[in-house]
Amino acid sequence: MQTTPRPLQEVSTLLRRAAEAPAEPPAELADTVRAANAANAAGDFAAACSLFDEAFALSGRLPHLLSSANMRLKLNRPASAAEAFQYVLTQKNAPSDHADYAARRLREATHQALPAGRGSSSSGGGAGGGGGVAAPSGSLTARMHQLSASDPT
Repeated sequence: MQTTPRPLQEVSTLLRRAAEAPAEPPAELADTVRAANAANAAGDFAAACSLFDEAFALSGRLPHLLSSANMRLKLNRPASAAEAFQYVLTQKNAPSDHADYAARRLREATHQALPAGRGSSSSGGGAGGGGGVAAPSGSLTARMHQLSASDPT
């Protein structure tokens, strides 16, 4: 059985793969996106997430990363979703609708991720001090608090 990677590792691996995407996406991209959409519609969010990850790795296109991040939210993996949304926000050439969507969804991921981290005042999750998989990184936590404070809702 496969273990779930830590959020930063998971997203950084995906971004490395996408950086190697060919300039012209391969023919299987359309089939991959169709399969991802079908898996999402069927409620198989794990399969949809893997397929959207693959679509992003094949194309490097932000909509595929946004879809992948959405699946992570549906799978209750808000910290890795937040990392992906934050990445979109760092892209200077991202269309404004992508950035607006990523900012809104980052706030949602924040609301999902923060309760797990708020209750503990210790810095580790046991021997080795690795912490929990869902705990966001320090800089992400600060960004999440900032976004939450500016959220009008």
